[in-house]
Amino acid sequence: MIDAKNIKKFNISYDSEGRPVSVQTTDSQDARDLNEFLKLQEAHRAEAHKRDMERLKFQQQLLEGEQKQREQAAYLQSPKGQEMTALRERLEEKLKPREVADQLTPLKQHYLEELTTTENTKYKYNNFISKFIDYCTRHTVYDITGVDRKLVYSYLLYLRKEEAKSDNTIKNIFNTLSTFFNHLIQTGETSATNPFTGHKLNTEESGREPFTLEDLNAIFSCDGLRRNQKLFYICLLLLTTGARPNEICQLWTDDITLGDDINTIRIVGNKERDQTLKTASSKRIIYLHPLLVKLGFLQYLNGKNLGMVFDLKKPATKTYSTFISEEFTQILRSLGIEKKTMYCFRHTVINRLKQAKVLQTINEDLVGHEGQGTNAKVYSQQHSAENLRDETQEILSYREVKPLHGQG
Repeated sequence: MIDAKNIKKFNISYDSEGRPVSVQTTDSQDARDLNEFLKLQEAHRAEAHKRDMERLKFQQQLLEGEQKQREQAAYLQSPKGQEMTALRERLEEKLKPREVADQLTPLKQHYLEELTTTENTKYKYNNFISKFIDYCTRHTVYDITGVDRKLVYSYLLYLRKEEAKSDNTIKNIFNTLSTFFNHLIQTGETSATNPFTGHKLNTEESGREPFTLEDLNAIFSCDGLRRNQKLFYICLLLLTTGARPNEICQLWTDDITLGDDINTIRIVGNKERDQTLKTASSKRIIYLHPLLVKLGFLQYLNGKNLGMVFDLKKPATKTYSTFISEEFTQILRSLGIEKKTMYCFRHTVINRLKQAKVLQTINEDLVGHEGQGTNAKVYSQQHSAENLRDETQEILSYREVKPLHGQG
């Protein structure tokens, strides 16, 4: 049986390729559903076509990439390719940022080699400069131009806070670094203004003050010093010559010459004997003060063979005065004399001669200071030991220091 009411008629329109494009029917809902289906079917075909095209494109790119890699590998193996690779590596090395250590370390070595100073001083300078270079490296400084005032100030704060350095110590460090930077300016390595100068430091100079009369009376009355014959004569030599402690501590027996009119002390540098001088002007011949003779120094020398007068041991990278200076410092502290050290004997002599209005050239030649001005440096020689004696012997007799003259 055919239900005439449910018979539906469709009129379908096709495109040139035979694909249906529209449908007409007596039932509007069926027509809409069929049209929706046809649209979805067409969209699906379009998406499938798009994926096919993308797949073909990707395969083409793979083939081209493989071909390019084969061509590039063949080129790199060729002489021309190897030459270009080496050139590129050299350019990359030049353009790569270098740490400041790569620049400053060889410059530091050259600077230390040119210094005319003791090996101990060179060691100290090397230590100061090397630590600053390490600080620059940690802060990714790649060039000397990066060593500016801001960086140096941050280093100052680092030394204070992280390493707990006093401003006196920082001053010594910065003086060394400033001298090194001036060397870089002079040699044309940089044209920058020296960033190590002009920083405000709270320094104290009390450690380099001369001994007072009260100090000297206490020192030479001390039983601990009088019993230590070696230390006693070292202190007495320092008190009457103004020499640096190491200059006295490194003396050899033949550096002391006895004469009919005057006894002399030769202060020289000698690598074979491990004797060093701080500067060229430190080399000199001075007189042995009669106070040493009076207090038995010549008897102390008697019977000694050729060799060191005081037979002192020297620690590595230090001076012969290191251990004996520590002994003397302990005596000072036991006497209640704070901050001062053995080096203060030198300042005592310099100040005493200055207050007595002794000529500056006499003072300088006795203690081994470099004279100022062209006349002092070029045209004149050092004063003779006789001149030094005549001008300073009485002043350096210290008659008011009673223990040295059998009083008190």
